[in-house]
Amino acid sequence: EVEKIGKGLANHNRIKILLVLDKEPGMTLFDIAGEIKTNFRNVSEHSRKLVAAGLISKKYKGQAVEHRLTQRGKEALRFCRMIK
Repeated sequence: EVEKIGKGLANHNRIKILLVLDKEPGMTLFDIAGEIKTNFRNVSEHSRKLVAAGLISKKYKGQAVEHRLTQRGKEALRFCRMIK
């Protein structure tokens, strides 16, 4: 489990995604891409890894998919801020 979390945090764009979702839970991938100024495909791939690590969750609302930090994601982000 620790290895999954470490891999989830092993990229600056993934950390940016966590920071964005901490500020604004429920964002779509398009919203996140606009916020961190990268393309949709990049955000999609990084979010897949964050979901696999248990750091974010997805909730389907019609055609939109909302993304939120999980409790593990909040704790991982707190850890990142602590070692900054």
